[in-house]
Amino acid sequence: MLTRRLSSEAGFGLVEVLFTALVVLIVSAGVLAGFNATSAATGRAKARSVAQTLAQNDQERLRAMPITTLADVDESNNYAICDTGGGSCVNYTVASKAQWVSDSQGLESCTTANAGLDYLKITSTVTWPGIKSAKPVTTQSMVTPAIGALGDNKGSLAVQVVRADGLTGVSGVSVGLSGTANDSGVTNSLGCAVWGILPKGNYTAAINQAGFVGVQGTQAVSVPAGVVENSLSNTTILYDGAASATITFYSQIGSTVYTEKQSAVTFKQSQMSPVTRVFNTANGGTSVVGTSLFPFKSGSPGGPYSVYAGGCQGAEPPAPNAFPDLTPGANTDYALRIPAFDFQVSINGAVPGTAAATTKTKFTPVTNNCNNVAPASATAVSANSRPADPGIPYGAYDVCVEAFVNTKTRRVILPAVDVDTPVVTLTGPSSATGKIDITNTTTAGTC
Repeated sequence: MLTRRLSSEAGFGLVEVLFTALVVLIVSAGVLAGFNATSAATGRAKARSVAQTLAQNDQERLRAMPITTLADVDESNNYAICDTGGGSCVNYTVASKAQWVSDSQGLESCTTANAGLDYLKITSTVTWPGIKSAKPVTTQSMVTPAIGALGDNKGSLAVQVVRADGLTGVSGVSVGLSGTANDSGVTNSLGCAVWGILPKGNYTAAINQAGFVGVQGTQAVSVPAGVVENSLSNTTILYDGAASATITFYSQIGSTVYTEKQSAVTFKQSQMSPVTRVFNTANGGTSVVGTSLFPFKSGSPGGPYSVYAGGCQGAEPPAPNAFPDLTPGANTDYALRIPAFDFQVSINGAVPGTAAATTKTKFTPVTNNCNNVAPASATAVSANSRPADPGIPYGAYDVCVEAFVNTKTRRVILPAVDVDTPVVTLTGPSSATGKIDITNTTTAGTC
């Protein structure tokens, strides 16, 4: 009986040993993790302490520079810091930057004409591989230029790059400067690049950023700038994401809407030079796409575009069409209404039951320099003897109507009809307004 009880406890001692070993392993792992965490925290603190020392040293280096040299500082330097004996080296990067600051704004001044630049803000920023998501070490201070330190014949220049509203700055744009001296800069959060010390004279500021366009629709934009002695000169560049617009054409007589074909569309805005951009179709189409458009809108300098059919100044309507705001980087669809000629062709006083295939109309522009009106040739009238395509841009036209009368083709010409309203009702050789009568005695010939 005793033997059986003892045999039932066989192996119990081995289980105790294994359990004890497991407990020891768990405790040891926790202790080692604590040691590792402590070691990592110590390493991060040591790295940050070194970075702070490097930032302070860089500040002293910058302060020792002549003001004319310090004003152009925007650089990075690398330093390898090793433990005693040359082991366990860490590479640190120190970024140094000097920015002109006005006393009133506390930022790079670029909006106040002839404002003085009072200080140079010098910034030293230190990073290293083990920084991960932590903030870099940054140290800043101010340097006040001594009176006369900038020298004679020197001034300051601020170039501000702003969006279509004329107010919001575009940051991160590289600005190249050429002329009396050559330099470059990058716009700050205000969209401003400032040069605090430049020889007085004439300069050109140039920008070229993918996806952006100036008011003329070009990505590369350059503007003149001038530097005046002992003052801050300002230059503003309108620059925003490129937009596009798809323009379709229609005319309307009463409740009937006609889809029209046109050869060109004109965008007009006072900030452009010249003030218009023309987009053409190859042979006249029902739509035209305006591409690489600066996204003018309500609130922009000069307001949104005005848009009209045709590619000449004479086609501009008396009152511009209201055009929607354009969105940077997007396309806007817009249906553009153009004027319509309203008349009916009759032959010997009677309107044909169906339009003869030889009954046609043709509109020839007589406004100066307006020669791109579609359609350019005579076109057949519709089944009710009205123009099949009555829509025509604003302007003045010779209107020619032809019809096959008995055995001959005859025509009527109405000279210099002025199109200045949405619907023009023609009055020609007829007993009723809105009808043009072609008779046996009308001038022979085609339009």
